[in-house]
Amino acid sequence: MISQLKGLCSGDANPDAWFPTVPNGGKYETNLRRMVPEIKYAINMCGRCPIREDCLEEGMKPENLAYGIWGGLLAGQRIAIAKREGHDYRVDPYNKGRQVLSRYTDNVGPSRKVTSDEEEAATMFANRIRPYLEV
Repeated sequence: MISQLKGLCSGDANPDAWFPTVPNGGKYETNLRRMVPEIKYAINMCGRCPIREDCLEEGMKPENLAYGIWGGLLAGQRIAIAKREGHDYRVDPYNKGRQVLSRYTDNVGPSRKVTSDEEEAATMFANRIRPYLEV
């Protein structure tokens, strides 16, 4: 549960820093290097944030797991934790359209869990950006 306190990211002039996405076009590695300052900024802000633990808990929820920086961790890092801890965060691997049938109704709607494509993209991004963040 998110605390009543606001995070340091709340109202920040650059909210996109917490939701990095690699731009289309150009060389992938060049685009990664261009993103490093904003990602470092966001992670450093998280490190000083009074609600970091609550934020990370929120970021570990399946609906938030594949995107953004929550509690100072990239999506791929949080997915690795979820996998290691045995969380139920994945959509059925054969269900690429993220449609799920509710157990007690006939309603079909979008899943709030992570697809295999989202998991792969988040993990690849975290692994590729990590060396640039350690410099």
